[in-house]
This record gives sequence, structure tokens and C-alpha cells, in this order.
Amino acid sequence: MRFHIIRPFMRLCVLAALSLLVYACNKPQVFTSPAEGSIYMPQAPLNMSATGLTIADTPQIVVFGAAYGGLKYPASNINVQFAVDTTAVAAFNAEYGTNYISFPSSSYAIATLTATISAGQVTSNPLNITFNTANLQTGTNYLLPVYISKTSAGRLVTTLDTAYFSASF
Repeated sequence: MRFHIIRPFMRLCVLAALSLLVYACNKPQVFTSPAEGSIYMPQAPLNMSATGLTIADTPQIVVFGAAYGGLKYPASNINVQFAVDTTAVAAFNAEYGTNYISFPSSSYAIATLTATISAGQVTSNPLNITFNTANLQTGTNYLLPVYISKTSAGRLVTTLDTAYFSASF
């Protein structure tokens, strides 16, 4: 009589083991992000590009760069080219109802406008803008638009491709 009870139990155990084996062979779900492979400037949100500059005789440095969005890391290096577009100041003023003027070209220097997001990293090497504010006018609002002009890979996020570095004296 015991043999009849053990046999269905053994069948149940074998069935459970086979079920676990089949379940274990399933591939895990791959998570993806709609932002995967996006290239943007972390300084692009308006509140992130206020420089905090003061009128001073010593140079002041502001850092900018590019970033890679998504859940993965880039498999290869991504070269990012930046540019300065002082003509964008008028459009910025019209859109936000402000009265900025462009930083004079003599008041800032950028050693390089090329950065690299290295394979396996999510941010580029930092780039510097060196501001010389000694000759700027008090009571004036200045703006320096810097944007991503080209990337070697990824998808450029056009709503986060320009940082408007601002200072009010």
C-alpha cells in the first residue's frame, strides 16, 4: 500500500524538477531605456549653466562636457565636438524675455572644443572655459551659448545640446 503512495509522489517530484529545469533555461528579460545611446550636455538645463562668476582680476574657470545616457555603457569611444554660437543670444532673449548680451570674445578662452566619452564611461573628459571678467561692465547680463555640433556616435538630444553659460554683474 505504501508503494502506491510513494509512486505518485515520485512522479510529482520528477515533474517539479523538469519544470524547474525548463524555467531555468528561459533567457532573462533585457532591460532597455528609451534614452539608450543619447548624447547630451549635463549643463544644458537652464539652472545648471549659471556660472557664479564675479568681477575679478583673476581668471575663473567653468567646466562643461558631454554625457552618454541609458542603462549601458558605450562599447567604443565617442568623439564630441562643441562650438560657441553667440548669435543664439538673441533667440534666447526672445524665448525667455531676458536682456543678455554676448560675452565679448576677449573675456573668455576655451583651449579645446573636442571631448571624448571613452568606451565604458558615461561622461567625457572635462573641458574648461576660462573667463577674464576684470573688464566686464557691472549692471550687465552676459551669456555664452556652447553647443554640441557633432558626435561620432549616439543620438544627440536636441533639447539638451546647448548650455547657456550666464553671469550677471
